[in-house]
Amino acid sequence: METGRPLSDIRDRVQSANAYLGMAPIVEALQGRRRRRGHRPGDRYRADAGPIFHEFGWPAEDWDKVAAGTVAGHIIECGAQSSGGNLLKNWRSVKNLGNPGFPIVEASPDGTFVVTKHPGTGGVVSVASVTEQLVYEMGDPGVTSRRMVSPTSPPSSYKQAGPDRVRVSGIHGSPQTPMLKVSVAYFYGYKAVGTLVYSWPEAYDKARAADRILRKRLKDLGLEFEQILTEYVGANATHGRLSGPPDPE
Repeated sequence: METGRPLSDIRDRVQSANAYLGMAPIVEALQGRRRRRGHRPGDRYRADAGPIFHEFGWPAEDWDKVAAGTVAGHIIECGAQSSGGNLLKNWRSVKNLGNPGFPIVEASPDGTFVVTKHPGTGGVVSVASVTEQLVYEMGDPGVTSRRMVSPTSPPSSYKQAGPDRVRVSGIHGSPQTPMLKVSVAYFYGYKAVGTLVYSWPEAYDKARAADRILRKRLKDLGLEFEQILTEYVGANATHGRLSGPPDPE
């Protein structure tokens, strides 16, 4: 997907391949027509859409409903992220995240739904928390599994419907693609990771010098890497509270 190269280039190194078959087996299981599943049903949001389709008896080709179920599943997929744990702005105002209320979807037969959480729990459900979680989940909202989904509705489609209640509507989808999404793992190589610790004074300068030295030693030894990444992490990892507050500079 990233390079456009054919599967044949790596076929002899494939370790596993998982096809995302969608929600149909989930719906069949809930209807009692399937006693066990022998394959991966797909992303969690696909499984989440299954109970909604079973409950309301929606046809599998109602693409707007498929899109709505997919978006609903994305919003609640990552625990308390959509109930305050993934806010970009105003995150300091979110209360009691030590006991967050996990998000709940209250779905309606018309394809709209409300995102909420249990009363008396921490966190917050707001238009910001819901939409920011959806942006986090869907890198390309136009393609998800084998469905084409367009959740890029106008802002009016996300409305605060009360304290910790956000109503989502106006989600549209289009027919499925002729292809399945497949996750393939294959052997590519090895990664080496090392950590060096430097303390005050001039810890940052010492660390940068170490980076230069290590890169030179690797080159002198003839050790070639596809990529070398250096990260400078930590403000008080060595001296703890004696370090004082971080320098804003």
